[in-house]
Amino acid sequence: MHRARSNSFSLLTALSIMVLVSAGCNDYGLVEPDGVEMTQTPGFIPMPKSLALQKPIWIMESITVKNGGTLKLKYVETDSTKPKDKLFELQIEITFHKKSVSEDFIAGLGMDAHYLMSDLALEFGPHGTSFLKPAELKIKVKGLDLSDYVKGEKIRLFYSSDGKWEEMKGKVSANFEKGELSCKDGKLPHFSRYAFGR
Repeated sequence: MHRARSNSFSLLTALSIMVLVSAGCNDYGLVEPDGVEMTQTPGFIPMPKSLALQKPIWIMESITVKNGGTLKLKYVETDSTKPKDKLFELQIEITFHKKSVSEDFIAGLGMDAHYLMSDLALEFGPHGTSFLKPAELKIKVKGLDLSDYVKGEKIRLFYSSDGKWEEMKGKVSANFEKGELSCKDGKLPHFSRYAFGR
């Protein structure tokens, strides 16, 4: 297993894979897509305009049929003059429970430099690997600029299918004044790009 993971990381470096990440929130779960196709691209939530964030943030983990697995991505940016002050903080956790996938594989999760958007990708594994049960999403984000949003405005989760964006069922909430989003019990039904916006 260790050899497979180190090979995966070296292959990832060699391929220079670009990937993306997302976020949103409330105390009720997100469920499978309702099949509502967007006629236009949603207004995605922008990432902070930071030099440190102008690069993909990426992790990979082994997911097995027997034990499942968890992808955890944590990123914190601090003020260089006040290291204890967090300018931006992102925590994403995607959990696969045991027997929730059809084959063992390496999963990847990455963060976009421009929007709060993610790719949950099958990086290395048998073609046709599928979810038997949705993966569970938890996310917390602090330090976003949500000044363009009106208090109470609905933030929604979207996924991309064949280049088109579709809305996922479920409610998302945010603290617009504090620039915070969080989500618990989200359900991701397949490998795809996920994003939050209007």
